[in-house]
Amino acid sequence: MALAAVMRGLAPAQLVRMTPWRALRIVPDDVSDLATLAATAAIAGWITDAETPVLRVDACPGAPACRSATLDTRAAALALAPRLAELGLGSLHVSGCAKGCARSAPADLVLVGCGDAWGVISKGRAGDAPSRLVAADDLAGTPLSALCFVSNAAAANSGGAP
Repeated sequence: MALAAVMRGLAPAQLVRMTPWRALRIVPDDVSDLATLAATAAIAGWITDAETPVLRVDACPGAPACRSATLDTRAAALALAPRLAELGLGSLHVSGCAKGCARSAPADLVLVGCGDAWGVISKGRAGDAPSRLVAADDLAGTPLSALCFVSNAAAANSGGAP
């Protein structure tokens, strides 16, 4: 429905392509339609800024969409994405289980569903051993710094302890 709403706000002859990154590329015939396209897409809740923090997050479908997942990965990813800049994290992987389907490469911070808790992994993959567990209900209130291992250089630059 959101696609239909966005497309209704534009002239009829538009080029729409699906990208391999689960994104749509919409190219209006008339450059003057760009502002309308961006405004309509933003109102519909679409990402229109290439610098938005959520684009540095990989998350699997999570529970209840995946039988292997134990937690709601999408909600956790959306809640944590805006907080990535606090520690200068470049990547976050939120996985509902240790399979790590959404990202095979290491991430700066990985949260993996472990029953009713999140396993916390720094600079690793979902299949790595978590360094600690955070109860799922406590994740939103947990300071991001408590989830991460800050390198000595980063700690020196921020005035914090390693």
